[in-house]
Amino acid sequence: MVDWDLVLISIIADEEESAQANNRNRRRFLVDNLWKERESKGEFNNLFNDIKYDVQKFYDYHRKDYEKFQALLNICRPYIEKQRTNFRNPIEADQRLSLCLRWAVK
Repeated sequence: MVDWDLVLISIIADEEESAQANNRNRRRFLVDNLWKERESKGEFNNLFNDIKYDVQKFYDYHRKDYEKFQALLNICRPYIEKQRTNFRNPIEADQRLSLCLRWAVK
């Protein structure tokens, strides 16, 4: 004899398991507008280009002059540079180094 209650329970369990698997495999790519506008409104793009020509301000900000910053960037660029993909634009190596130096100063 077939116990229909057990059959229904197993069918419901299978459906719930497949629904959970579908939810796990589905990814959401929600990016806040603040991060989308980072390239045009971000601190690095607005500030870095202005202070790189002012020797004292650049030194105060990074604790390094611009030439030494560029030399350090050339040394560590292969290690901190990320690959550009179809899904996202990575943070550039000079931005990464600037952020690192800025946080090391504080």
